[in-house]
Amino acid sequence: MDMNFLNREIKRLRGAHLKNSVADTCKIYEWIKMSERDFSGYHTGGNGDLDLFSIARNYGVQIIGAHNALNDAFITAQLFQRF
Repeated sequence: MDMNFLNREIKRLRGAHLKNSVADTCKIYEWIKMSERDFSGYHTGGNGDLDLFSIARNYGVQIIGAHNALNDAFITAQLFQRF
């Protein structure tokens, strides 16, 4: 979702898309859920929602100041530590 937004704006402003590699927390989470018996010691179950904050809650990551770029990046970093 974020890359679609960023690429739309960059295309509008600069005429090109980002070529950066992307690590998608949703895709990683889905992979872990499929393999959770072997790999997800931090996972506490969940409701199946795949947004950043639902996944963070499933891993016990505290959410402070949601929808702020710096705070969202910090939440994502904590998820990667748990993944």
